[in-house]
Amino acid sequence: MGTRSKPVIIAVDGRSGTGKTHLSLELAEWFQAQGCSVDVLHLDELYPGWHGLHTGLETYTQQLLPALARDGHVTWTPWNWYTSRHDAPRTLGPADVIIIEGVGAGHPDARPYLAGTLTLTLDTATRKQRALTRDGATYAPHWDTWAAQEEQLPAATDGPTDITISARSSTDVDDNSTDVLARARIWVEALLH
Repeated sequence: MGTRSKPVIIAVDGRSGTGKTHLSLELAEWFQAQGCSVDVLHLDELYPGWHGLHTGLETYTQQLLPALARDGHVTWTPWNWYTSRHDAPRTLGPADVIIIEGVGAGHPDARPYLAGTLTLTLDTATRKQRALTRDGATYAPHWDTWAAQEEQLPAATDGPTDITISARSSTDVDDNSTDVLARARIWVEALLH
């Protein structure tokens, strides 16, 4: 693919516990194997705490994405969930491909900047079990608060460059990995050509 002046920006969206982070990292490895430079932004780094989903998405769609699309890179100040304050600034890009993963990554306000959105879906009970297994006691008291914010989000757009993949109801994200990654690769190849 070679180094591009502007990155191809891909969103991996879905609610908490659907396997977005896992899939995004697997896609990043696949892009690297194809000779592409790739960077991944985890939107968790933009949400300022358990009540901050909408604030983080506003930062993402109104500040981060426009600068990234314009300049090919962007510097932002990530949120530290352990200290409940911002960390030192980080820079995303430049890269051939930027994968942005997290709840709301495919938000309609992000659409003008995205090459496409892959949305993962999974039943609520399995998502909750995965999230609580992953984050344990840290997440348990906040599940309902976070889920209520997810409910308020507009649906990711369903445009010609978008795809929705349903993960199987397995509490082990690796059980879905091969099938979901294969389908995601087919989508990405079509998107880039």
